[in-house]
Amino acid sequence: MSKRHQSAPEPADLDDYPAGPQKGTKIATLDDLDNTGSKCLTFYEGDSQLQLLLHQTEQGIKGYINSCPHARTPLNLFGDKVTDHSGQYLLCQTHGALFQPENGLCVSGPCKGEYLRSFEICVQDNSVYIA
Repeated sequence: MSKRHQSAPEPADLDDYPAGPQKGTKIATLDDLDNTGSKCLTFYEGDSQLQLLLHQTEQGIKGYINSCPHARTPLNLFGDKVTDHSGQYLLCQTHGALFQPENGLCVSGPCKGEYLRSFEICVQDNSVYIA
């Protein structure tokens, strides 16, 4: 049985991941976001990798570790597309889970009630940095 969270977990500290970019690292520009407002990124350190995603919401850019809580696969299978057809939700293309972009809550699918793990970012001068 999956672990269900009452509220979103604390943002991840990317320093805890072998391939996590350091605080202050520029990871994208706003121009890098695709027409759905998304950008998927992969960072490598030796044999380790960390996949991240950025998504533009009404509240601003959100950063999530690109790993579905159900199967730990990235939401995207091809390119940067991580939204459903309506553009309202983030979509895990593996099993169809839908997540609210504002907080990462799964509202439909095998991990309903669980969250994508966020990480802190800051946007400055059209660039996105790890906070």
